[in-house]
Amino acid sequence: MHSAQGSQPLTQAEIERGLQRLPVLSTTVMQVLDLMRRDDVDTTLVASTIARDPVLTARLLRLANSPFFGVAGKIASIKQACVVLGLHTVRNLAAAVSVSSSFQAVKGGTLDRRRLWQHALETAIAAQALARRCGHDSDVAFTAGLLHDLGKLVLDACFADTVQRIQGYQDKHLHDLAEAEKSVLGMDHGQLGAMVAKRWRLPELIQQVIADHHEAEGDAYHPLVDIVRLADVSSNKPVPDDPEQLGRHFPEESIRRLGLDLGTIQAWLAEVETSRAMADSLSDM
Repeated sequence: MHSAQGSQPLTQAEIERGLQRLPVLSTTVMQVLDLMRRDDVDTTLVASTIARDPVLTARLLRLANSPFFGVAGKIASIKQACVVLGLHTVRNLAAAVSVSSSFQAVKGGTLDRRRLWQHALETAIAAQALARRCGHDSDVAFTAGLLHDLGKLVLDACFADTVQRIQGYQDKHLHDLAEAEKSVLGMDHGQLGAMVAKRWRLPELIQQVIADHHEAEGDAYHPLVDIVRLADVSSNKPVPDDPEQLGRHFPEESIRRLGLDLGTIQAWLAEVETSRAMADSLSDM
């Protein structure tokens, strides 16, 4: 951990006090998160659990009927969504939408939460497409992409004063965001988000992606971390047209670990670009 010049990072006790401001997740949300950890869950149980929350049901049905899934206007119930889109897709979407909705209800903060949700959707779509090309679970990649910036939501909801200090430190020292966060908070938003994901008992792989999506390394490395990391970059920075610059646009170690060549990256980005407009339409949901 880094220490800010002239001040100390927040103590564990201060972080714990801040986390007391976390939104209280509804019983339905907690049950949906629990369903994410189970492999033997059936369609009826997922549908009946989600249906207990009319707001979550309405938002999820809007997502399911969006052009992104190619079945616009055809899904009238959560059970039907499970059949058409697949049980895992609905379960993972419900969990991510639940978490996002919980934070949207929190007043205050300076974050543009609509823009963050749009970025999360763009990252999720890009991660899903890349995971499919790399032979990894695209459903988990989509969920991990949706939740990768959970720590930013936690900062905005629970540590508003600290966010201002981080911004001031970043402006003064010209550090990147993660370094400024470590200097002021004692950890970056990925580590903070993973701490909350662990409290909510999200799957360990999702926790790992949230923690490491800015710095993919370590003994417990999983390719999904690099997949979400590349997807995050594809959403955050304009992608250059020049193939010569494309290789330098993304973290080289992530490209190397995933075994990606230039042709695969270009094909992936072309696929993602066709879905970008859909992410814009989904961001209002």
